[in-house]
Amino acid sequence: MTSKSEQAVSQTVGHAIAAAGTSFGLKFFFPIPAIDAAPLTLITQRLCNKIAAIYGYKSLRGLSTFTGIVIGAASGAKLATEVTSLIPVAGATAGAIATFTLHMVTGVMLIIAFEALKQGSIKEEDLINSPVAAISELAEIALHKVADILRGTSGWNQWNDAANKFLDALEEEDLD
Repeated sequence: MTSKSEQAVSQTVGHAIAAAGTSFGLKFFFPIPAIDAAPLTLITQRLCNKIAAIYGYKSLRGLSTFTGIVIGAASGAKLATEVTSLIPVAGATAGAIATFTLHMVTGVMLIIAFEALKQGSIKEEDLINSPVAAISELAEIALHKVADILRGTSGWNQWNDAANKFLDALEEEDLD
């Protein structure tokens, strides 16, 4: 049987590919900055809902706020590529790569948070009250985890390690 993290990673990769394809297609045919914003928002929302459902959460207090902060933390590269939208093919390619990465990081950040919830390392309230520094740390952890996934070197212990690093970041912020 497939573990929850494997199911969530599969959903993340599928949604990231769909988002990248959507971004490329729209920017290739209509090279206008942010032309892909609406469909990408829908894909991101669906990704977040799918991951939450995998972990048994249909309604989690603070999930929307947490997800918004997560997406904000992971979206800098996507915004930076919007300037290239006017350059044929290169702009669409840069946008697709940034979109794929954004969706992978967003999905992985949520997986790490849900793994931490599943372990009992954090409580639902921690999602609502996560300080920005802890979310930034989570984004960095997720970026490394995305690299592991793309290399095929992501294992169960690494998910636990990632969840524990997020917990450490939360505790560090509580001490400050």
